[in-house]
Amino acid sequence: MAVNYLNIRGEEVGQKTLDQERHAIQCMMQNLTGKLGENEKLRPDPSEHQQILTSRSYTSEQVALVAAAQRETNALSTAIAHAAGLRSHELLTLRRIEERSPSPDAVSRALRSEERRVGKECRSRWSPYH
Repeated sequence: MAVNYLNIRGEEVGQKTLDQERHAIQCMMQNLTGKLGENEKLRPDPSEHQQILTSRSYTSEQVALVAAAQRETNALSTAIAHAAGLRSHELLTLRRIEERSPSPDAVSRALRSEERRVGKECRSRWSPYH
């Protein structure tokens, strides 16, 4: 019955959805109904639904329509984001360099450098050749 359902669904939905549903049914059959053993799996079938491989980004015409409905500063931000290939929410993360907090890597490198400097000083003080 589950295999028949998945065959029918394969005509209606894409591969990712079909795989998710197969996995959910498989878990139910293993853990609730016990119709599948713990190591048994439902056979994955390919979806017959045509996958659409087009871009989801806005066209230049769509960006112009959006910008025309915005205030001047927001329209400029929209145009900049589109030209830079950014998503609009990524503009919120852009800051001047002096406004940015240091990256965690830079902080850890600075701490490590300080530890190495102090370590060298201590070793040189206790060195017999000092």
